Amino acid sequence: MKDQLSPQGWPLVLIVVGSLIMVGATVLTFATGEPLWRYAITGGGLAHFAGWLLDERRLRPVGGGAR
Repeated sequence: MKDQLSPQGWPLVLIVVGSLIMVGATVLTFATGEPLWRYAITGGGLAHFAGWLLDERRLRPVGGGAR
């Protein structure tokens, strides 16, 4: 079985959407000075982080014990 190191499926969606939200909210924070956009930056970061956690879970071998 071939190992695939790039994210796929929902992890990829969360990573990309989270990144886009963070970039857009950062630009809007500087453009408008509205502190509300900081919450969007945090939410985008959480989605991005969750995507990487889901991807890491997919790459870990299933099973227990020492090898």
